[in-house]
Amino acid sequence: MNRLFFIVSMIFILNHAPANAQALFSSSDQPISIEASTALEWLPDKKMYRATKDVVITQGDTVLSGDR
Repeated sequence: MNRLFFIVSMIFILNHAPANAQALFSSSDQPISIEASTALEWLPDKKMYRATKDVVITQGDTVLSGDR
């Protein structure tokens, strides 16, 4: 179930404007941190980040992690 939540969350985050992605987190007044072991790239034409291998997204006390 946690993996499914992560996948759905990442699809939402990667396909919506950053302001909308903050709605997923309980403390939306805090910045979002995205870390990845292999790659983290900004795709400006799609307005999204692509992260691969050991991805960790953090905002306040909320942490999401996965493979990409």
